[in-house]
Amino acid sequence: MKRISILAFSTAITAVLAGGASGDELEKICALGAEEPQLVVYTVALPARNDEFFAAFKAKYPNITVQHLRMTSGQTATRYASERAAGVVNADVVYIADAIFIEEGERQGWFAKFDKQELPALNNVDDKFFQNGVGLAGIQLAGIMYNTDIVGQDGIQSWEDLLKPELKGQIALANPRTVPSNMAVYRILHEEYGDEFFERLLAQEPAILDSVTPGTQQVAAGGLAIALPGAEAGMASLRDEGAPIGWIAPEPATGYEYIAVISEGSDSPNAARCLYNFMFTDEGQRIYTGSNGISTTGADGTMPMPERYVSPDIAKMTDDERDNIARLLNIQ
Repeated sequence: MKRISILAFSTAITAVLAGGASGDELEKICALGAEEPQLVVYTVALPARNDEFFAAFKAKYPNITVQHLRMTSGQTATRYASERAAGVVNADVVYIADAIFIEEGERQGWFAKFDKQELPALNNVDDKFFQNGVGLAGIQLAGIMYNTDIVGQDGIQSWEDLLKPELKGQIALANPRTVPSNMAVYRILHEEYGDEFFERLLAQEPAILDSVTPGTQQVAAGGLAIALPGAEAGMASLRDEGAPIGWIAPEPATGYEYIAVISEGSDSPNAARCLYNFMFTDEGQRIYTGSNGISTTGADGTMPMPERYVSPDIAKMTDDERDNIARLLNIQ
């Protein structure tokens, strides 16, 4: 493992706490970060977003060396927890869409605690999106992918449109047990529409897939009419290539909430804070959240928050609630 620059980190933070972070104080933190070991980031962002984000960070802070490792949220959580259990702190920054992992990490003391005032970009973040070093860095809405040749450009406008008779046998649902945020989508639909909605949805004879990805590909190819739930970013490349695929996130809306934390015991604490701050700047938000995501700082070029947005609150779901959703979908 790398050696921690405790004195340099303490000096930088003491200066910040004296009166809140300024641009000059941030530059001092980033300059100290350039003297630290390579910064390691675990991220679940799409590869193209990672490439653009880390290139932009490198252009702004060329003396900070960064290695990023892209994994799914499940892989990230498993790897990070295993490393912590072994007494290893490999990732300095984690960007993940898994509130259950974050809650466990807070209980275990895995993440550094700090206030918004310590980094200037966090001044733009509402208090409800940042607490004690845990920041909601962006939201990708969970929506419905549909084949425009089969259902038309505007053929899907609401969740209830999934119940149209002509869509029987033409729908793929992602198994909620494999992606925690998907469980929340179904929970919110149950809260809105009740058992009858799920009875009618099951009567549509949907395919239950471990991931929405193959369903999205089948929708693009015309093998299915509908796949859900999924983020627009997951189908954008297919649409850009000319596939007849559309996406909509009806209300009530929820989404995949991407959370950023810094590891307690990081051996590059100043570099980690430098990158964390960049993530919440307008530039960082435009890149990492994108035009099809919601910025928690309200950055230009990102999606507005839906009026009826419901937080997935994954960590608050009970086993009984999860089992009930699985029962409603006839999943063992």
